[in-house]
Amino acid sequence: MVAMRIVHIIPTLNIGGAERLALDISQRLGKMGHAVKLLVLHKNGGYILPKNATFMVEFLQEDFELHFLRGSKHYPSKLYSAIKSFNPDIIHSHLQESEFLSRLIPLSEDHKTAWFTHCHDSMPRLRPPSTFAPWKKSWIVSWYEHLLLRKLYKQKQPQHFIAISKSEKKYVEDSKSVRGEITLLSNAINSHIFTKNPKQKEPDFLSLINVGSFKAKKNQAYLLRVLGHLKKQKQFHSKLTCLGDGPLRAPFIEEAERLGLSSSVASEGNVNQVAPYLWKNTLYVHSATYEPFGLVLVEAMAAGLPVIALDARGNRDIVKDGVNGYLLPQDTKPEEFAAKIIAVWENKELLKSLQKGAIETAAQYDIKPYCKKLVTLYEDALR
Repeated sequence: MVAMRIVHIIPTLNIGGAERLALDISQRLGKMGHAVKLLVLHKNGGYILPKNATFMVEFLQEDFELHFLRGSKHYPSKLYSAIKSFNPDIIHSHLQESEFLSRLIPLSEDHKTAWFTHCHDSMPRLRPPSTFAPWKKSWIVSWYEHLLLRKLYKQKQPQHFIAISKSEKKYVEDSKSVRGEITLLSNAINSHIFTKNPKQKEPDFLSLINVGSFKAKKNQAYLLRVLGHLKKQKQFHSKLTCLGDGPLRAPFIEEAERLGLSSSVASEGNVNQVAPYLWKNTLYVHSATYEPFGLVLVEAMAAGLPVIALDARGNRDIVKDGVNGYLLPQDTKPEEFAAKIIAVWENKELLKSLQKGAIETAAQYDIKPYCKKLVTLYEDALR
């Protein structure tokens, strides 16, 4: 294996699946002997860097703005300087802002560089605006940025798009602006971090956990109605813990109080270490209406938690009915979701089988084999 110089670019290190993956990839590639630099466009709060980091990190505080009506700098200068000084073989972007800004960077043709786009979700700029509203500035900007990105894709070769789920792969394939190879490579985790100590005692009551930012698509308010039906249908003790923050967290807490569920709901905000919270619970419940993949589902499974979730497209690749949990139709009523939870909780043999299946599923998404596949993609692109 020839050591490569690899740059990963991400907007921030705020708490999230894409950010966690970028850190894990960078750390693992560094351990494999590659020179890796993680470029963070903006220094915001969030994840703490590994104590024994095997990669370099630079917070750029990039302030580039694209002004198509009154002129603009040609490229983001701080990002350009960081990339030029590192002289990478691979440029790997995460999330739309990183993808767009990195494509503006002019590089010397004397050194071959392969570009990788990590499609963590359905990036809007891969397609023209879905609505027709030329009187709106936002619509004009969206069209301009789409056309510019389409033009830039014609200039940057070779290039590769990594889709994290089957649904995201189809989205990329159906986007006419995309030029280059498209590969399905599901996201991965450091599975050993989430492995539960077998000596740790199992909860003796029904304890549910959910992890995700509090925004509309995550749909946590639905889980309050599920919990309400659990209380009605069965009189045993049950509790819901939610990790994450966002604009809908305060309304979520208020709704829990209104429904008389405050004593059975814990909203802990963002945490750096999710695993200890997972270990204290019985089942992972996921209410998102859209999920490009669902990395947190894999983390929960690695901790030995079966998953009961609404079908959010990307999570179809992970959740297998009767194997590691259950995937319910998106129009499932809260009382039906609650009934599925009860069916699993009361059947201890089924619960144990699902726990075993969850752990086995998570092992398929470990970061070590993932990075071996990624390095192969890198090497093939540079040939």
